[in-house]
Amino acid sequence: VLKALNINTLKSVNVTSKSQVDKVLKELDFPLLVKPNFLGSSIGITKVDNKEMLIDAIHNALKYCESAIVEPFLTDITEINCAVYRDEKGIINLSECEKPISRADILSFKDKYQDGKREFPANIDIKYSKKIKEVAKKIYECLGFSGVIRIDFFISNGKVLVNEINSVPGSLAYYLFGDTKKSFSCMLNSLIMSAERRYLRDLTFINEYNSGILTSFGSKGAKHL
Repeated sequence: VLKALNINTLKSVNVTSKSQVDKVLKELDFPLLVKPNFLGSSIGITKVDNKEMLIDAIHNALKYCESAIVEPFLTDITEINCAVYRDEKGIINLSECEKPISRADILSFKDKYQDGKREFPANIDIKYSKKIKEVAKKIYECLGFSGVIRIDFFISNGKVLVNEINSVPGSLAYYLFGDTKKSFSCMLNSLIMSAERRYLRDLTFINEYNSGILTSFGSKGAKHL
């Protein structure tokens, strides 16, 4: 979907079994990153450098969900986060960019939630922050999101790449819009009012279609269904 919108993202391969390792190697070269396809917070993620490690990593990722995603492991990158939400007036709000800081090759669960550090606002060239916000807004609008999302980006070799979209970010990513009780309260009120407006709007739509198509089935018995 992102590629159809001309948005840069990593090449990747989805797998549902470790027997599909050759499928991966036809498309991608080492080093690689393997992660559960429907998880987050760096849980179940493994960096791999050879075929044997790849098989083990896929097996491990599939313990968490039914499919895994394999993508290139980028070595020279800057990770950047940006959050988006639409307020009760219909205005799209974009946060400042955040740079999480990792002490290892991969940003770990501990880095994210326990004792990690961050740079906020991120000390990056304004051309990158401008591009990141532009892409974040485009994704929000074109994919029809509501509520809050946080998008994780990579800056690599002068290009901005989308890593992933978090449709229910932790703590609603409120800390990217203002890390105070007052700012969080204002944001929550805005989100609630926006949700109420969407609900009232949806009530105006027709959601039934009475065709009578099932009426005749009852007299024919289940074998005719």
